Amino acid sequence: KFKGTLNAREVAQNVAKGLLDVLPDAQIEIVPMADGGEGTAEAICEARGCSWLACKAHDPLGREIDARYGWMDQEKLAVMEMSEAAGMRRLSQNERDPIRATTFGVGEMILDATKRGAEEIFIGLGGSATNDGGFGMARAMGYRFFAGETELTGAATELQSLTKIE
Repeated sequence: KFKGTLNAREVAQNVAKGLLDVLPDAQIEIVPMADGGEGTAEAICEARGCSWLACKAHDPLGREIDARYGWMDQEKLAVMEMSEAAGMRRLSQNERDPIRATTFGVGEMILDATKRGAEEIFIGLGGSATNDGGFGMARAMGYRFFAGETELTGAATELQSLTKIE
């Protein structure tokens, strides 16, 4: 895709249109692609026939949002994008702060998929507004992090004093 302008399908359609202008007899099959960031789940789901599921999650700054991910029922496969919950697109320009931002919402999406019976989960990692190494995601999934007897629940910078993970 061309971020902020066209999605992968629109880009492919425009490329096909240009080719048909010079090669009117060409047979073109449009297959949108993505690089692992925003649009990855959409491209996979379009190619594989997913349905879309909604779930509650938290954005990079902890605000509740409505998130979605692709679902293939027969395969019990969830197709997600990290950017859906923890992406730059969820933040205004002045809110962007990778030290405060968290992947907690990604963990919530994973939990939602496992509760629905997911046996496999694909996650596109591009477009993240975070730099917490999955700290928030792991916390959402039930892991607990400690510095001595104090539980770490804030920014990834707290991990400098990490002594134990449960």
